[in-house]
Amino acid sequence: MPVCQDVHPFCREVTWDQLAWDLIGLPTVVTIVLISLMVPLNKFWLRNQKRGFAQSVRRLVGNEELTHLHHPTFLKIAFTMEILFSMWFAALWVIRTYTPEVWDVANLEEQTKREAILLVDRIFCVFFMIAYTMNAARDNFNPMFALHPSSLITVVTVVPTFSRKATSSNWFSFGYLRASNAVIAVNKIWKMGALKDVGDVTQMYIQLSLRTFSLVMILVGSVFVLEVLGDPGFLQDSFIETEMGGLSVVQLTYWIMTTISTVGYGDFAPKTVLSRIFIIIAIVFWCYVLFRRD
Repeated sequence: MPVCQDVHPFCREVTWDQLAWDLIGLPTVVTIVLISLMVPLNKFWLRNQKRGFAQSVRRLVGNEELTHLHHPTFLKIAFTMEILFSMWFAALWVIRTYTPEVWDVANLEEQTKREAILLVDRIFCVFFMIAYTMNAARDNFNPMFALHPSSLITVVTVVPTFSRKATSSNWFSFGYLRASNAVIAVNKIWKMGALKDVGDVTQMYIQLSLRTFSLVMILVGSVFVLEVLGDPGFLQDSFIETEMGGLSVVQLTYWIMTTISTVGYGDFAPKTVLSRIFIIIAIVFWCYVLFRRD
């Protein structure tokens, strides 16, 4: 089956060779630089957190536990803005996957729309950078903060928004990841006691819904991205044709995991008598290991 790049004109620039640096390489470099900057900043911040400017910032952003807040209204507004702006990114990512032709630089009729959307994206990204700094200050600029999932998501969504040139691949991004940061911001508002009057059962359902939404969005986006990009050159799989189909270690590992997890897509099944007998024994043994009580 032809890959996206062979079928759709808007996919021709969506390749590992053309996007690896913009989407992964440069954000990685920026993360390393941020970690390096936070090492001395963390020491300075811990020494001076009860003095002058540092003390004022601490009073503004609060502590990591979001307790004893001096400006709770300000933080609620900031977290609410992060939720709304992050959801914009996630929703726009979905829309872009259905309208990639809009981002074709040769499509002059849509140029004004592209420029307006990019401007809004960059304005929101400025806010994300401010929120990143506030969160880092709340964590005393601990260098490990830069490796938190929410911090990495901010870097891989903000940096490409400013660094990428206008090409037909601009519809393709990691914007869907911001759905996770939106859920994290909701949980921060939760920690501040904004939903203290909501019943325990209702809170449980809200939390479950938010986590499910975040997980589904990340899984959908990641599979979409990886399938559109295809495998990089160094990761091409090779297959040996059998009655079961084309087999490789990776292919069979995938099949075994879907089988023992009871997902069972049905795209592969053993064809020889010996392999069928072996799988029967393996599944029975797996059930025994899984459910036995020591």
